[in-house]
Amino acid sequence: MSPFARRFREIEPQSTTRLVELTGYGSAQDIAKAFDVGFEQYISKTIIDCDILSAVLQSTDQRVSH
Repeated sequence: MSPFARRFREIEPQSTTRLVELTGYGSAQDIAKAFDVGFEQYISKTIIDCDILSAVLQSTDQRVSH
């Protein structure tokens, strides 16, 4: 797993940027690790267009509601 999310959150703790992990790994442990390091969404391969659209829409909805 990339250290990107954790490092980004350390540098920009007040950022409203939503991070989405797209990966080939999909175990419960992998998903938990992604959320622990700062990702808000997790999509495992094989994905379909509606998975990406759903992640984008959820991010947009959450930004609008804040």
